[in-house]
Amino acid sequence: MMKTTITGVKIRIMDVQKSCTFWVFIQNIVICNCRRNERNTSMKPYLSIIVPVYKVEKYIEECIKSILRQTFVDFELIWVDDGSPDNCGKICDIWARKDVRIKVIHQENGGLSAARNAGLKIATGIFIAFVDSDDTIATNMYQVLLEKQQQFNAYIVKCGYTEFIDDRNIKTVNFKRQNVFDNDKIREKLLPLYFQGVLYIIVCNAIYKKDLALKVLFPEGFINEDQYASGMYFYYANRLVVVDDALYFYRQNLDGLSKKVAPLKKPLDKFVCFSMLYEDLCKQGVSYNSIFCKQLRVLIARWMYKTVRSKFFIIHMDKPFYQFILSNLDIRRTLKIMWYKYKGLIVLKK
Repeated sequence: MMKTTITGVKIRIMDVQKSCTFWVFIQNIVICNCRRNERNTSMKPYLSIIVPVYKVEKYIEECIKSILRQTFVDFELIWVDDGSPDNCGKICDIWARKDVRIKVIHQENGGLSAARNAGLKIATGIFIAFVDSDDTIATNMYQVLLEKQQQFNAYIVKCGYTEFIDDRNIKTVNFKRQNVFDNDKIREKLLPLYFQGVLYIIVCNAIYKKDLALKVLFPEGFINEDQYASGMYFYYANRLVVVDDALYFYRQNLDGLSKKVAPLKKPLDKFVCFSMLYEDLCKQGVSYNSIFCKQLRVLIARWMYKTVRSKFFIIHMDKPFYQFILSNLDIRRTLKIMWYKYKGLIVLKK
């Protein structure tokens, strides 16, 4: 069971089965009041929850309430208003006046990565979590994840998620069983998890040790930032734990920005993020001949192939990179790339 120390008194947080009882409600009030009295001291929250906000006025209060209903209450909630043109910023400010745990940053629009990075700069918790502002979370999500972290001394703890539209669940994506993964001395043992599905790639279904999270900034200006960040997290982490509970709720927001991006941006951004990950891991000393690097080279080549295939503009590349692409594609895609070059969609730099 999770224990939290407030002003020298150990307070036991009840288990999930009792989380909705009257005593837990009273307990949460006591802890929150203690934190209000202690806010001006050196005491820091155990968890920092970072939520970028942009054009989600319709859903933001649902997200806020799901976080504030957590059975684990020793957290700070950092809302980053990323220049949202609607009333999101005002709504965040109103809630900040209601709960001392809420901090609000207002900044010019810079995208999801810039908002997360801004939240990381002011986060004071021992652990870091990310939530998207049109999503919600189970009331016991952080209690469960933090208990597993204490049990296994993990750098990262992840859970499953459920996709939904309005009040209708679409599907649940979950880990088959609880598992513990340890890294090795050359820091390559966790990297293969990168190719084991979306649950390992997304960052909102997890908690991270702060010293790990601060080592990795999200690449700004791209819509596939998780593809880069998760790979670097797996490199730096000593231990990762997955739990077989779907505790995060991902909204299929048909009005979301990701549904309105230019057709070329998604494949091009994925290509760039994969390339950045590959370059940075090689700089850290990951072997060029490792299975992970070989798989990542194939991924980079395939996403460049998808970018070229979109035929939105002519792509200029130097000859070594062109050879890199050809050497990491199957025969069918290699012939297609050569055909695109012949047709003038690829131009080699002199």
